[in-house]
Amino acid sequence: MTKLIPNALGRDVPADYRPFKGPEIDYVPKFLPEVFRGTKCESKVRPSIRAAIERTGLKDGDTVSFHHGLRNGDKVLELVMRELVDMGFRDLAIAPTSLFPCQIPVIMEAVEKGTVTQIKGGSVRGDLGNLIARGGMTRIFETRSHSGRAADIETGQLSIDVAFCAASSSDRFGNCTGWRGNPNSMFGYMSFMVPDSKFSRKGFVVVTDRLIPEVSSFLSIGMQQVTDVVEVDSIGDNHGLDSGETSTSGISHERKVVLSNIVAVVKALDIKGRRPCLQLGSGAGLAAIDHLAREGIQIDMMIGGVTEDLIAAVNAGLVAQLYNGQCFDRVAAITMRSLWHATTPMDMFHYGSPYRSPVTGLLDVALLGAIEVDRNFDVNVSTFSTGIPSKAIGGHTEVARGADVTIVQAPLSRKGWPILREAVTTISTPGRYFVDFVMTNHGLIVNDRPMNPKAARNIELKNRMEKMGVAFISMEEAVEKAKKLASEFPKPIYPEFGDKIVGVVKYLDGTALDSIREVKNLDKILAEKAK
Repeated sequence: MTKLIPNALGRDVPADYRPFKGPEIDYVPKFLPEVFRGTKCESKVRPSIRAAIERTGLKDGDTVSFHHGLRNGDKVLELVMRELVDMGFRDLAIAPTSLFPCQIPVIMEAVEKGTVTQIKGGSVRGDLGNLIARGGMTRIFETRSHSGRAADIETGQLSIDVAFCAASSSDRFGNCTGWRGNPNSMFGYMSFMVPDSKFSRKGFVVVTDRLIPEVSSFLSIGMQQVTDVVEVDSIGDNHGLDSGETSTSGISHERKVVLSNIVAVVKALDIKGRRPCLQLGSGAGLAAIDHLAREGIQIDMMIGGVTEDLIAAVNAGLVAQLYNGQCFDRVAAITMRSLWHATTPMDMFHYGSPYRSPVTGLLDVALLGAIEVDRNFDVNVSTFSTGIPSKAIGGHTEVARGADVTIVQAPLSRKGWPILREAVTTISTPGRYFVDFVMTNHGLIVNDRPMNPKAARNIELKNRMEKMGVAFISMEEAVEKAKKLASEFPKPIYPEFGDKIVGVVKYLDGTALDSIREVKNLDKILAEKAK
């Protein structure tokens, strides 16, 4: 049985991990030097993925990484994984920046054959999440935020042996990019692979479907970081960029009304002499721009994933500039090249590093989502209420930590599940320190708890917003109302947790925020869901 120790949140975590001690970063890491790549300017083109793998010297037990630039349209992970399986590799760990449904079948096959025994990052949707919840992985699943991943790579807490990077174009030396090439392959900036390009120990392999004969004058990652280049028929299809989670279509009228509160928050801040800097998230969050526009509130800078809607907002003069970490749809990926005057590429060190000034620290207001929120304002975005691992943390933690005002938007309940609850199933973001307001369809909830250093300021903002007609509800009232609303539906099957630890949620400095436990009654939960 795994030995457990308590952390500062009162959650038991494996003793092999450093326990979370608090919101401040007290870990002073020894930063790793960039990996030496040689001094010769020579062609790095290899005849196949297999040849590139052989050249890197990858061994059983090593860690390989991938990025999710093409999201649910990616083909590179499958191409590489099938080669690794065929080559007979064993006991590998994969450290993806995120995972999508199109990639799960080949990973499941690799796990079944013993090629992969650990997942160190990303979302673990569908069958893979179920497998982890069942205790079916040999080693503990680790989930990190985007910048937490970058920081762990930079400080040696996450060691990458060989990284495989999808690129929509590359020259023979490895100068590569994601925004030049075949129209169906372009995905935008390679923000997520910058840490891997600097610190992968044995190789950084570029996989492209457009190998250009000339030296590339457009690059996201330069040849100084690349060890191998492989040309394939297709790296994927950017029609899969819009995975449904970022769509603004289908947002109910009620939710749009709730989003109008963003106007009151910005007005209550009473920013003088400049326009506000915001991150409004994906999906419903982006609809908040409409409310700001109607009030004549222009935005200086927005950060995060870029969509067609955000590009339209720039072209309409509503947003002056975008700090771009990734593209969330095909239109954004294809049009990025025409927005040099208004967009800045942002890697994950730049975005939310815990060790130096991050872009997230420029935010006046951030709007985030949640699977669950509890009385302490802690937030779960890592597991379903059933305890099954689900989506990736993304930039949730670093945005919450960096923004002046952090708002989490969530309904009180979803069918039979209370979303506002006594305690979240899994802590992904320690919101007791960072979350300032929870935005619900029954009113806003203010975090005036002593643990939040902005508690007094939050009360002042609340008073200003109440004068604007914004409705508030206490956390205690919200939790009780959430229980009542959930009780109006058939009672779901709640998880029965075992003693086995199957996953760990990591904070920005690599400490353990929470444990994910085996779900003993998983079959009953899945059978109920299938009805």
